[in-house]
Amino acid sequence: MNAAQPEPDRGHSPQPSPVPLKAPPSGGQIREVPIPIAGIAWPMLKAAFPLSEDAWKQMIDVLTAMKPGLVEPKKDSAGGESLGHSLPTPRTGAET
Repeated sequence: MNAAQPEPDRGHSPQPSPVPLKAPPSGGQIREVPIPIAGIAWPMLKAAFPLSEDAWKQMIDVLTAMKPGLVEPKKDSAGGESLGHSLPTPRTGAET
């Protein structure tokens, strides 16, 4: 395959490239904040704080959208994967 052609999709999404963070115009400083989660190494949130309410909501929405690729599925009592309440139930139109 020559370098001018894009690689075919083999079912794996490319890892996002780190994006340099810039301080917001309000003068917030880039900080890393540990997120305390029992039983695991704490994830770190690196951002220019303080965030606006809109930026916070956008961050939560993006994390929610990224969840399937970042979170192990919950195991049910039989040892299989359980979708739990993570996905909405499709509507068939017969409900009402």
